[in-house]
Amino acid sequence: MPEEKLTQPLPKTGIDPFLLNAFNEMLDASFSQNSSKSIAEETRDNSGHLKTSIAVLPFANISNDPEQDYFVDGITEDIISELARNRGLFVIARNSSFMFKGTAVDVTEVGRKLGVRYVVEGSVRKAGKRVRITTQLVEATTRSHVWAERYDRDLEDIFAVQDEVTRSIAAAVPGHVESDIVKSSRRKPTDSLGAYDHYLRGIEIVNRWRNDEIPQAMAEFESAVKLDPNFARAHAALGHMHVRVFWQTLDPKVLEKANTESELAVRLDGDDSRCLGVRGMCLNASGDFDAALATFQHALQLAPDDTVVNDNMAYYLVCTGQANQAIEILLKTIRANPLFLPVSVRETIGMAFMMAGRYEEALKSFAAISNPYYYIHIYSAGCLIKLGRFEEALAQSRLASQLRADWPSIDWGYQYTKEEDRQQERELIRLVMDTSTNAF
Repeated sequence: MPEEKLTQPLPKTGIDPFLLNAFNEMLDASFSQNSSKSIAEETRDNSGHLKTSIAVLPFANISNDPEQDYFVDGITEDIISELARNRGLFVIARNSSFMFKGTAVDVTEVGRKLGVRYVVEGSVRKAGKRVRITTQLVEATTRSHVWAERYDRDLEDIFAVQDEVTRSIAAAVPGHVESDIVKSSRRKPTDSLGAYDHYLRGIEIVNRWRNDEIPQAMAEFESAVKLDPNFARAHAALGHMHVRVFWQTLDPKVLEKANTESELAVRLDGDDSRCLGVRGMCLNASGDFDAALATFQHALQLAPDDTVVNDNMAYYLVCTGQANQAIEILLKTIRANPLFLPVSVRETIGMAFMMAGRYEEALKSFAAISNPYYYIHIYSAGCLIKLGRFEEALAQSRLASQLRADWPSIDWGYQYTKEEDRQQERELIRLVMDTSTNAF
């Protein structure tokens, strides 16, 4: 694709009212698994071609050692990620699939709640230097078994086994087309099982979405890259943690570390969507928007339904004055992640609604965030003032001051490329400051 096309803004589209309604229902239901509504099973790609929908449930740990849960979850997550590279499949995101972890599963109910035709189940037993993986593909409506297999391997062959499982699942799906499979074989992520073990432990921490555990996750990823300096995904994960710290502190030295790690990750493996997603995130935070867009688009070519990359692409759109397009992309992530909406998505879509002047919907998004950063309280206060709800706005500004007392002196609006957007955010902040001042 020519470079000039990569850096063009996305075409303007109207916001799908069906998806918007689904988003509101998700927030109203607090993402409850008890919802009686089902999601349409048919999913199409950007060209209108029908994609077969599939969900991979968390594999069961049958090692008689609960401490191995992180290892089993990591294998499941890798299989989900690799299946998503198949352009003929629509794969439900990890977070929604894992809502069923530790529960008695009825595949028909899973298919209804996730809106998929096929469900993958499996188990992992790790004993010494051996690993056994069993897996089966089930048609959700009829509960009929389409395919099943057992793999007994040496632990050092774990990546080859994951590749074999992924390709076997894709090939077993009725209507599978060989040309839909991403032809390039996956690069072995690391030759060090020790590094992989630290990486999986770190990912387990990251998936808990606790900011106070970021140092713990960093330590695991740092251990991974010490054991294997060429482990691209571990460098990307470390860069991701630095970006999350940067968003809290706005410390340029932290952003520099994030750029160093993410740049190295892409240099080591330029065709890994996870590495590209983190690199695009760092470029966006650094204000290099053209490079960020090209990087996100490369990642989405590899994994078009990746909810994390789509979230980061949407944030790019918010930063470049395309709030309605950002809303449209984020609403579509509901289809890939119907039972769980990550905090980052709630933040980004809240900002997009705010910049689009849709303050009620912005407030609804922000209110669904547990333990929000100080700036979410300020954004909420600004939206509340716009709606004439001054007492509630004061309460939000007080909460922000408890988290960061110097918030009035921060360079608000720094992330936007357009002066009009910077001024729009700064005007909201001035309203919050004036309301707070007048109250005392």
